[in-house]
Amino acid sequence: MKRLMILVLAGLLVWPASAAITHRYSFTADASDSVGGADGTLVNGPVIAGGRIQFFGGSDATGAIVNLPASTIAINTYSQLTIEYWSTQTTDNGWTMTTSFGDTWGNGYGKDYLFLTAGRGDNVARAAIANTPDSDAPWGDEVGVNGPEYNDSIEHHYVMTVDGTNVALYIDGVLQGTAPLGSTTLANLSNAKAYIGKGVYTVDGTWAGYINEYRIYNHALTQAGVILSNQLGPDTYQDCVILSMSPANNAQDVPYNPYAPLSWTVDSGISVDHFEVFISTDPNVIDPNYALTVNPGTPYATTTNLYLNASTLAKEKTYAWRVDVIESGTGKRYVGPMYLFTTAPEGPVFTVQPVHTAAFPGETAVLSAKFLSTQPSTVKWFRNNVEVTGADPDVTITLTNVGDEWTTTLSIANLEVADEGTYFARATNTGGTKDSNSVRLAVKRMLAYYPFNGDSNDYSGNGNNGTATGDTFSYAAGKVGQAIFLSGGTAYVDLPDVFDNFTPGLTFSFWANPAAAANWARFISLNNGAPSDNIFFSRVGTGTTLRFHVYLGASSGGLVDAAGALALNQWQMFVVTMNQNGNVVIYKNGLPVASGTVPLPNIVTRTNSWIGRSAWSGDQYYNGGLDEFRIYNYALTADQVADLYVADAGPYCRWKPSYDIDNDCEVTLADFALIASEWLNCGIYPASACQ
Repeated sequence: MKRLMILVLAGLLVWPASAAITHRYSFTADASDSVGGADGTLVNGPVIAGGRIQFFGGSDATGAIVNLPASTIAINTYSQLTIEYWSTQTTDNGWTMTTSFGDTWGNGYGKDYLFLTAGRGDNVARAAIANTPDSDAPWGDEVGVNGPEYNDSIEHHYVMTVDGTNVALYIDGVLQGTAPLGSTTLANLSNAKAYIGKGVYTVDGTWAGYINEYRIYNHALTQAGVILSNQLGPDTYQDCVILSMSPANNAQDVPYNPYAPLSWTVDSGISVDHFEVFISTDPNVIDPNYALTVNPGTPYATTTNLYLNASTLAKEKTYAWRVDVIESGTGKRYVGPMYLFTTAPEGPVFTVQPVHTAAFPGETAVLSAKFLSTQPSTVKWFRNNVEVTGADPDVTITLTNVGDEWTTTLSIANLEVADEGTYFARATNTGGTKDSNSVRLAVKRMLAYYPFNGDSNDYSGNGNNGTATGDTFSYAAGKVGQAIFLSGGTAYVDLPDVFDNFTPGLTFSFWANPAAAANWARFISLNNGAPSDNIFFSRVGTGTTLRFHVYLGASSGGLVDAAGALALNQWQMFVVTMNQNGNVVIYKNGLPVASGTVPLPNIVTRTNSWIGRSAWSGDQYYNGGLDEFRIYNYALTADQVADLYVADAGPYCRWKPSYDIDNDCEVTLADFALIASEWLNCGIYPASACQ
């Protein structure tokens, strides 16, 4: 990567012993730690030259690595964490990890681990953490984020953060994604092993490539901090006291007339004398291949405010901007990250986009958006690229403005399935035309109902018929009428490619009678591959835990487990609901048994959707009976789940009254009789104390 660095600030290369960085390995001559004293040991001959350490790949036992003192670093004592390095990967390393912490099960799999890798066997970079109770499939609880793998012989910047809520991965200053930790914690990691150049999975090999600089921080860098570190490059460090900036990096269509609104936040621990704001159109400053120029010249403005209205900018132009903090008393300059933004054209600029919307049949759905325009404007709304007009008596379109801010609203009354689709607004003025984001309007309803009474057809009225296929399946007496019985060989039900939009939420409801504890057998799996935008409800391994899991692209978005929920050779009703906020509840026989939160699935057409089959080739097919399978695009309420259960199983004890002594789910005279039989009995010793 090309770098142009002008360093004029005294002390920029000072490495604070107390601050964010707890361990730093610069590899100038060995693997010494210049900050925390946790010196590493070179194993099997990695080569250090020119400020870089080179690893060559190979087996776990013979590959060149750095062995770090895991107990000294004590990664499980961190409440937050950042791991950062600059590396050059020159080959596809297969299943390897650039750095890892944790332990190893006897079978060679990782245990209670954390890793960051520039590339692994499925051609992705990944940051991941796992608290692993299962030695056979420890990755089942792994929480991680994927990014692109680079084998281009170019140095790239990798950062993993764990902030107590999420794990995040950045590559070259760009956020690749985040994943919620759920119950996974740094505190549950093992301090047994720590490496640079390999992972705690001894079944994998060692990594090949160069590392230029390696750091561990005792807090999670902000996005602004990651960008600043990326721009400063290796062997250079400064605390990032600018916490956030608006507009965000690489923002488009930033309003410029009468001014561009710039704002920022700053670390409360800094005593600020003033801010110096730099704005530049210099192509060298804007070029992301060049590192940060520390002193870019005369500030665009000097202010004590946390905002600036930049009033001399031009339309459709890319600007670089940054905010430096000058400390009160000392005059010390804290350099801020350089962000880019592009100003808007003369045409309208949408500032508030429409959002995915859902409503029940017969209700009114409302879509709205806001845009800036300095001129009179018109708006049209489109559904599936066809204009929606007021000629439909159920459609109302409004356009209002206060100054240069315009608001448009599309209302659709008496909602029906025919109204579903992709919608966007198009605003036009004399300066041009601009479209809003496209969003989906969904009608909340049952998408499919498979009673399996002699066939796998959909009886919801939507025509989403399934197709039973594979080696052995049959229809026989089930929980309600007939059920389908899958052999566990290669039998499953193939579903149509219609399950794409679950932004309103979802519900899976069915009766199951498993005949065998088939490994990772799916009750239902909606997917595009393994992994690819999967939504599945399954057994965990061969155990009794039930799991609902959502993937966002190739990365796990989150999961909810119901431990001990599965039994063999008996009919049991399972329901999973997820509402529009990602709140999940799993029910067994009408009662909630687990809950949690996962991100909403992406809106994609899932072309491999099945009942009884997994997208992962190593998983087994479901073996047993399934009946009354329903799929909804919204979350049923607890009462609606109870109604479904009662319809098939009859009345049940949904909650136990406090004074139900005989456990019949009612408070009756029989309970009073039991109380009366014990009336005035006293267990206090001595008996004389009984009154």
